Amino acid sequence: MELNNEDDDRATPRTVLGRRLRRMRETANLSQRALADKVGYPHTYISRVERGEQLPSEALTEDLDTHFATDGLLAELLSMALDASIPDYGRAVVEREGKAARIQVFGSSLIPGLLQTEDYAPCSASHYPANPRNGRTSGSPRECAANVSSKGGKHRITGQSWMRRH
Repeated sequence: MELNNEDDDRATPRTVLGRRLRRMRETANLSQRALADKVGYPHTYISRVERGEQLPSEALTEDLDTHFATDGLLAELLSMALDASIPDYGRAVVEREGKAARIQVFGSSLIPGLLQTEDYAPCSASHYPANPRNGRTSGSPRECAANVSSKGGKHRITGQSWMRRH
């Protein structure tokens, strides 16, 4: 999913920041190279920011605000651009992240449904590495096949088959 599908004609916080920087630079009669030398950043970086291809770092916006005496205008535009780069569906997560005491990532411990076939299970299970808690491996393919057969592919509670048959 492309998050930065901004049209060149459309005014977005990113493009407004770049256009504003270009106007300030041109008003001061500075080339990109001259501005880059004054603030201590590569001219190619300044160029990418002006074209809206890249957001500036906080340090660059602070240096530019100081150089042009803009009272934090570029820093505010950067903040708006960063906020606008977060898609709506992720905004709630990002807002809560700052308040979180810890962040924990959960992963599934289930084998995906496609792999839960009677033919594939013994083959798949025999290739798992040793369990780090007890050091035991999953066993030979024959042991794994016997284990899968003994379970009969039935769910303990419902008695329904959990394996697909082809």
